Amino acid sequence: MQNDLTLELPAIPTYQMRMKAAAVIVAAGSGQRFGSDIPKQFLPLGPWPVWRWSYEAFLRHPSIGEIVVVVSPDRLNGDWPDHIKIIAGGPTRTQSVVNGLRALNTSPAAPVLIHDAARPGIGGEIINRLLEALRGADAAAPALPISDALKRRNETLLTIDRSNLYRIQTPQIFSLGSILNSLSEIGASLVDDLEAIEKTGGNIALISGNELLNKITHPGDLDWMEDLLMRDEVRTGTGFDVHMFEPGNNLTLCGVEIP
Repeated sequence: MQNDLTLELPAIPTYQMRMKAAAVIVAAGSGQRFGSDIPKQFLPLGPWPVWRWSYEAFLRHPSIGEIVVVVSPDRLNGDWPDHIKIIAGGPTRTQSVVNGLRALNTSPAAPVLIHDAARPGIGGEIINRLLEALRGADAAAPALPISDALKRRNETLLTIDRSNLYRIQTPQIFSLGSILNSLSEIGASLVDDLEAIEKTGGNIALISGNELLNKITHPGDLDWMEDLLMRDEVRTGTGFDVHMFEPGNNLTLCGVEIP
């Protein structure tokens, strides 16, 4: 599996739009399924908390001009760096996204990427391909085909045809005016932001996703993601070993006799 992380500044693509894109990172959830007192997006993952990985990826990308991080109201007064724009979320994910979109200081025609903070494995190549895909669509998202067998259990077990079924990831990209109008018009809480475009009959493009974009949901996911993100990091340490002397007049270390 190719590591798609942007560890260096990506080259500016030839299709880069004249108008800078914006990014909204949604970090307002409580993460109840994770089972931690601290929401999963604020747990440590290598050198940063989980949410910070996405922020740094967007910050390094030359096509991103503005970033908003949406958090729960009780975290607004945290120890945030001055350069990070923090916005209070709402009672639902959809309302949190709307709050973040309304806080952007850009044109309604500007591309905007909406991303779950619990997906820290975003890289520059995914951003590039989403920007390209939006040129011919109303929205675009990374997706992975379903490879496992699917079953539905009611009174009996029923096999589900997995043809044309996908796991949809984030970031998802839209024009700011289009997604803000669609979400505001629908009003309901949606499974993801792409659903708003589906309901209004928009044209949606899917690009190839990446396992690194999988969402941290359960405790084991955090360890798995850290292994993926940190696999190329070299770690060093020091230690010592202690042994008691035995009867005799010398000690052999690495084949060398020492009196």
